Amino acid sequence: MEIVSMVVQPLLSASFEWLFQKVDNFTSSQSHGLQEEVNAELQKWKSILPQIYDVLRDAEEKQTTVNSVKTWLDDLKDLTYDMEDILEEFTTDVMRGSLIAEPQHASTTKRCIPACFSYFKHSDSMFDFDTISKVKAISNGLQTMVEKSNTLSLLRSTGQARDRPDGVDAARVPSSSLPDSHVYGRETDKVAILRKLLNNESNSQGYSVIPIVGMGGIGKTTLAQQVYNEVEHESFDLKAWVCVSDQFDVLSITRSILGAVSRDQRDLKDLNLLQEELKKMLSGKRFLLVLDDVWNEDYEQWDTLQKPFQSGLAGSKMVVTTRSERVAEIMGGKDKIHRLRELDFKQCLPILTRHALGEDNFDAHPSLREVGEDIVKSCHGLPLFAKLLGGVLRGKHSLEDWRYISNNKMLNLQEVKCGILPPLMLSYHHLPSHLKQCFAYCAVFPKDYEFDKQELVLLWMAEGLLKQQLGEENQLEEIGQRYFHELLSRSFFQQSSSNKVQYVMHDLIHDLAQFVAGRTCYNLEHMLKVSKKSKVNVEKVRHLSFYQSRHGISEKFEVVNEMKSLRTFIEVHPYFQQSNLAPIVVLDWIPKLSLHHLDIRGTISLKEMPFGIANLKDLLTLGKFIVGKENGSIKLSDLENLSQLKGELSILDLHNVLDVHDVRKASLGKIDGLDWLLLQWTSEFGNSRNEDKEIQVLSWLKPHLKLRSLTIICYGGKEFPSWISCPSFSNLSYLKLCECKKSTTLPSLGQLPALKELIVEGMDAIEMVDSKFYGHGTFQPLEKLKFCDMLVWKEWTSTTGSGVGFPCLHELVIENCPMLIGDLPSHLSCLINLVIKRCPELRCPSSMSLQSLQKLNIEDCNVALLNSMADLTSLTSLEIKRISGLVFLPKGFIESLIAVEKVEIKECLELTCLWEEGAEIENLARLEIMSIESCPLLVSLTRKEKGLLPFNLKCLTLSNCAALESLTDAMTMKVDGSSSSNNMLRLESLSIYNCDSLKSLPNTTVKHLTINRCVNFESLPDGVLLQDDGDSNSNLESLSIGRLPSLNSVGSGHLPASLKEFNVCDCKRLESFPERMLQHCTGLESLQIWNCEVLRSSSLDGLSNLCDLKISICAVLEFFPQMGISLPNLRSLTIAICPGLERIPDGGLPLNLTDLILENCQNLNSLPNTMNELTSIQRLMIVRCPGIKSILDGGFPPNLRTLELDGDYLKQPAVKRGLRNLTSLQHFSIYITCPPLLDIVLPSSLTSLSIENGKNLKSIPRGLLQNLNSLQRLSILRCPKLRSLPRKGLPSSLGFLWICQCPLLKRQRFEEKGEYWSLTHIIPSVVIDLEKVKPTLKTHTLM
Repeated sequence: MEIVSMVVQPLLSASFEWLFQKVDNFTSSQSHGLQEEVNAELQKWKSILPQIYDVLRDAEEKQTTVNSVKTWLDDLKDLTYDMEDILEEFTTDVMRGSLIAEPQHASTTKRCIPACFSYFKHSDSMFDFDTISKVKAISNGLQTMVEKSNTLSLLRSTGQARDRPDGVDAARVPSSSLPDSHVYGRETDKVAILRKLLNNESNSQGYSVIPIVGMGGIGKTTLAQQVYNEVEHESFDLKAWVCVSDQFDVLSITRSILGAVSRDQRDLKDLNLLQEELKKMLSGKRFLLVLDDVWNEDYEQWDTLQKPFQSGLAGSKMVVTTRSERVAEIMGGKDKIHRLRELDFKQCLPILTRHALGEDNFDAHPSLREVGEDIVKSCHGLPLFAKLLGGVLRGKHSLEDWRYISNNKMLNLQEVKCGILPPLMLSYHHLPSHLKQCFAYCAVFPKDYEFDKQELVLLWMAEGLLKQQLGEENQLEEIGQRYFHELLSRSFFQQSSSNKVQYVMHDLIHDLAQFVAGRTCYNLEHMLKVSKKSKVNVEKVRHLSFYQSRHGISEKFEVVNEMKSLRTFIEVHPYFQQSNLAPIVVLDWIPKLSLHHLDIRGTISLKEMPFGIANLKDLLTLGKFIVGKENGSIKLSDLENLSQLKGELSILDLHNVLDVHDVRKASLGKIDGLDWLLLQWTSEFGNSRNEDKEIQVLSWLKPHLKLRSLTIICYGGKEFPSWISCPSFSNLSYLKLCECKKSTTLPSLGQLPALKELIVEGMDAIEMVDSKFYGHGTFQPLEKLKFCDMLVWKEWTSTTGSGVGFPCLHELVIENCPMLIGDLPSHLSCLINLVIKRCPELRCPSSMSLQSLQKLNIEDCNVALLNSMADLTSLTSLEIKRISGLVFLPKGFIESLIAVEKVEIKECLELTCLWEEGAEIENLARLEIMSIESCPLLVSLTRKEKGLLPFNLKCLTLSNCAALESLTDAMTMKVDGSSSSNNMLRLESLSIYNCDSLKSLPNTTVKHLTINRCVNFESLPDGVLLQDDGDSNSNLESLSIGRLPSLNSVGSGHLPASLKEFNVCDCKRLESFPERMLQHCTGLESLQIWNCEVLRSSSLDGLSNLCDLKISICAVLEFFPQMGISLPNLRSLTIAICPGLERIPDGGLPLNLTDLILENCQNLNSLPNTMNELTSIQRLMIVRCPGIKSILDGGFPPNLRTLELDGDYLKQPAVKRGLRNLTSLQHFSIYITCPPLLDIVLPSSLTSLSIENGKNLKSIPRGLLQNLNSLQRLSILRCPKLRSLPRKGLPSSLGFLWICQCPLLKRQRFEEKGEYWSLTHIIPSVVIDLEKVKPTLKTHTLM
C-alpha cells in the first residue's frame, strides 16, 4: 500500500510518514510473527491513519483562528508520540534479539526502522498485557480523533499535493509597484540598493540579480517599491514589477512581465509564444525587473523563466525579494545579497503613530507617549507589526484603549484578519516537512537564548529528526548542518549580535515555534509562568530546558517528576558556564524518566552518578559520566548499556576504577557516535596512584576510530598507549594532554593524519621532545600547537626523518618552559600568531623566516630573542612584557614593522625610550594604537631628536611611568625646520595614569582625554577649554581628570558642545570652575564629580541631555536645582556625602528618572511629596540620611524593583503599608541599627533579601520570611549578636544562603549533624563567611 505517496506538508506530515513506514514494516511481515491480537490493532492503525492524514492540511490552516482545532492537533501530536514510543519498544526488542533470531541489518538512526521484521520468532514473541493495553488505547484514540475531525467539519484534501496550503495564500496581499506614502528608517538600505542598480555590472548572461533577503514583515517589499519608483527613467529603458508569491508558475509570471513592459493584455497560453514576444521587447534594452516575494527553489523553473532576459542590454538588473538565501543562490545573486535588518526604536515609532494617529510622533497626544513607546518595543523592529498594531489603534485616542492593547497584544492581534501570525505562518507552512519538525523542536530553548549550531544538530540527532537515506549512516551530522543552514537562510535563525559563532531566534519566530510545538516543548521557567494562568498538561511534555542559576533550586524541578513522557532535559546557561543543579534532580528524578537527551555538564555539585542511569538505554547524549568511589557505586562497566551515546562525553574520576575488567566491559570502542571525549583522573598524585593500573585503564579506553576530539587530564602512567598516535584515527583533529605529570615521553603524534590542534600542558617529567614525537609524520595538517608549564623540558629537536615539520602551522604558543634552551623550529612559513612567555633562553634561528607572522606576544624573555627576529613585514600586533636587557627597541626590529597597527610595552624595567636616534620610524606609518605601562625608567618617548612619534597614531596610553617628565618633544613635529606644528592632528585618544613627574601637556585636539593620579600635574593642556563662543575646533567627547592634587585651576573658557562625558575626581586643590565652563555642553550625557569642593547648583543649568549624574563628597552643595526642568532627560542620580544639602524640593526630580541613590547626606531633611508620581524609578536607595524623618508622605514610587533602606524607616506606618504594595519589587536590602522587623510584611515578589549591620539583632522573626515563595537569595551580614534563624520559615525556593560576620552562627551549626543541617541541607549553596558548606550527596536508587 503506497500510503506515503499521499503526502502534503502540514505540521505532522513528517511524523506520519515515519508512522506509515513503521506500521507497514510491522504489518507486512511475511512470517506474521506478530501476536495476532497486536497485529489486528496495527491493521486498525493502518486503516485509520490515512483518514486523519487527509484532514491535516485543513486543520493546519484553521488552528490559528479556531482553538478547538488547535487542541485537536495537539491531541493528535500527543497520540503520534505515543505511537512512536510503542513502535520504538518493538524496535528496541528487535535490535536486542528478544523478538527476532538474527537481524540481517540494522540502521543506527533511531527512526529508520529496518525491513527485518519478517524474522520474528514464532515461539516466544508474546507481548505483555501492558503493551497490548497500550496498543488498544492508541487504536481507540485514533478512532476518537477521526470522530472529532468530523465534528469539527475538517475538510479532506483532494487531488495532487501542493507545496503550500491554499488558505495561507490569502494572508498575503499581492504587492504593486506603488510605494507607501510614508517610509521610515530605510534610507541607508535604499542608497545601497540604488548604488547596485546604477552600476554597469552584469553577469555572463547580460543582467545581474540583486536579492533583498529578510524575515517576513521586515519591509522587503516596501524597500523594493521605494527603489523601483526612485530610479530615474533615463537609467532603464523598461521597468516591470511582478508579485510572484508562493506559486512559481512560469507561464503566468512570463505573461505578467510581458504585460508590464508592453501593455499587451493578450491571454496567450503557449509559453513559447509568450517568451518569444518578451524576448523581442527586451532585446537591446536595459531593463529593471522586480520579482517580489519569491519562494521557488527549483532551478529548472528559474532557468526556464530567465531565458528571455538574456536578450537585454548589459547592465540590466533584477531585484528579488525573498525570505530565503537559497532562492538568491539559485537565481545567481548570492554575492549581491542585501540582508534587511530590523528597524531601531526611533525608526519604528513613527510607523505606529502614523497608522494610529496620522502623525509622526506623540506630540499631539502626550498622554499616550509612555504606553505607545511600550507598544513600539513589542514590534521588535518589524515595520509590518508596527503597521498592524497602528491599524488596530487607529481612531482610538483614549489611554485605556492603548493600555488594553499594550497588555493584550497577542490576544487582540489574533482577532485581526491579516494580523501578526499570517506572515510568519506563511514562512512556516512553506518549509519542507523535515524542517518543520526541526524548527518546532527549537521551542525547547528559552527566548533570546544564544545557541550553538553543533549543539542544536546534536539535539536533532538525539530526537531522530534528521532524515537519513540508506547508505548515509555516517552523514547524520552533515544532514543536520544542511538543515540548520536551510533554516538560517530562510531567516528562522539569525546570527547573534554579541557572539558571531552563535545564533538566536527572533522573539516572534520563537513565538511561532512555541505555537506549532504546542505542549510538547517548553522552557521550564516559561512553563511555570504559563501554569499560573492556565493548566499545563505536564504528562505530555516531551522536551524541556531550564535556565540554571548559580544556585539551583530543587523546588521548581518537582514538576519534572510528573513528566512521564519527557525525552529531552537540557540546561541552558544564560550568563555563565557552571552551576549548582540541585542534587535531588539528578539523583532522584532523572533516572525515572525515559530520556533521549540529558545534559548534566554544568552540575558541579554532582559527585557520582545515580543508580538507574544505566537503565536509560535510549539515551543518546549525556555530557559526563562519573566513576563511583565506593563499592556499590556506579561503575565504568555501566557504560555498556549506553552504547547509543553521541556527541560529547566526559568520563571523570577514573582513578576510582577498582577492577580493570570494568573498563573492558564498558566497550568504549563500540560507542561509535561519540565525537568528543574527555578522560580525567584526580589531580592528586600521591602514593595511592597505581601507575600500572592506570596504563591498563587507558589502554582499554580506546575509543572508536571516528572520534574527532580527545582530551586526557591527570593520567598517571609513565607512557601513553600506542592507540593515541594510531594513524587509523582519521578524523581526530583536536588532542589535549594535560597535567599528566608522570609521563616521560610524548606519543608519536606527528603521524595523526587529521590533527589540527595539539595542546600539551603540565607534563612535569618530560625533558626532551625528539624525533619520536614526529613518528613517521610531519604534523602535516597541524594549525595550532601549544606547550605550557613544561618545567623540566630542555631540548626540542625540530627536525624529522621524513621532511620538514609543521608545514601548515598558524599558531604557536610556548609558555612557562624555563629550562628550554635553543632555537625554535626554523621552517614556520605559515605562522600567523606566535606567543612566547617565560622562556628566557629561547631564540629564533638565523634561518627562520616570519614573513607571515601577524601577532607577536613575548613575555619574560631576553632581549636577544627580539634581536634574533627579522622579516616581520606582516606583523600587525606586538605585545612585549618584562623583557630583560631592553633599553630601547632594536633598530633592525623597528624597521621591519611596516604593517604594525598596535604596540603594547609593559613592565620593561630597563626601558629609557622607545627607540634610539636615527631609527626609521617612517616605517611605522600604520601604527594607530600604542600603550606603555609600568616602565619606571622611561624618561621620554624618543631620544634626543624631536618629533619622532608616528604621524598616524590615534590612541596613546601611558601608565606608571614615574620618570616621564614631558611629552612636548615627542608630540611636536618638524615642519620646514620649525617645531611649531602639533603632532597630534590624528591622535584621538590620550590617557595618562600615575606619571608622577609629568606636570603638563602640549596643546591637544583629541576626542578622549584622561589624566589620572599624576601628583605633580598642574594644568590642563591648551585646547581643552575654548575661549570664543564661536570656536568649534574642538572634537573633545570625553574628559576625565582625577586625583591630581597639584591641579589648582582648569583654566578659563568653556568646554565644547561635543563633550558627552565629564568626570572630575579627587582634585582637592581645585579652587573653582570657570563660570561658563558647562554653559555650552548641550550634548553632555554623563557628569561625575567626586571629592571636589567647587560644585554649586547653578553649574548644572542647561544640560538638557544629561542622563547620568553622580555627586559625591561635595560639601558646598547646599540646595537642589529644579532638575525636572533643567535636566529633563536625567535617568540616574547619585548624591552621597554632601552635608550641605538640606532638601530636594517638589518637582526637583525628573519624571524619567530610573535610579535614585541618596547616601550619607547628614542634613538632608526632606524628600519631595511627589515620589509616588515617579513611575519610572526602578532602584531607590536611602541610607544614612538621619535628617529625613519621613520618606513616604506620598508613597513609594510604584514600579520599584530594587530598594535599599535604613531599618529605622521600617517603623513608619506609611513605609510598612507601602512595602506591601510594591508588587514588582525583587531586591530588598535593610540596614538595621535597631531591630524593627517584628511586624513587617514583605512583598511576595522578592527574589533577593539582604539584612545588614544589625548590631543588636539577636533573631530573625519567623514571620518576616513567610509568603516569600519566590525568594532565591538570602544574605545576613555583619550581625554580631545574631544567634538563631527561624526554625520554620526559610522559603523552599531558596537557592543561596550567605551568612557573613555573624560570629554566633558558626559554620559547624550548618554542617551535617549540626542543628541547622535539616533546615539548610536542601539549599544548593550555603556560604558561611567566605567558605561554602558542602552538602553530603546520597545515592538514590531507581524504583
